[in-house]
Amino acid sequence: MDAKSLKKLNRRELLELMVQISEENEVLTRDNEVMKAELENRQISAREVGSLAQASLEANNYFIAAEQAAKLYLENVARIEQEAKTRSSELLEETLAECIKMRAASGFPEDQLVPEGWGTPESLEARLAQNDAQKNVQTEVQADAQNEAQDSSTASS
Repeated sequence: MDAKSLKKLNRRELLELMVQISEENEVLTRDNEVMKAELENRQISAREVGSLAQASLEANNYFIAAEQAAKLYLENVARIEQEAKTRSSELLEETLAECIKMRAASGFPEDQLVPEGWGTPESLEARLAQNDAQKNVQTEVQADAQNEAQDSSTASS
């Protein structure tokens, strides 16, 4: 409305117009407050997304460090295993050499010093490996028997 048409309105019409404008102003003020709250929520969400992204990057760094630690651990285990095998071979060679020296120093004939059927160190190693294999089979049979007993007791319960 322009100024000319406002001058033509009477007092009652002007009051109604003021009430209408006042109500419209209240609605717009409420809408403005709601929009401000929504904007604040979006800003908080944007900050939270940034925080989540940062947390994700930090977690990824922990996983990388854990993977590197696990790799180093496995490398150390392999190295220690190799050192143990090497030392074991050295000890076996030293023991066999010492046995040969002791046998030679004893003055007894070889057939009296070595029990019948033992033979050479190579055959002794083969016999020890065979004994280990037999022990493994016995352990497996015992484990199977225990599992069967547990299964049958579970089935009867």
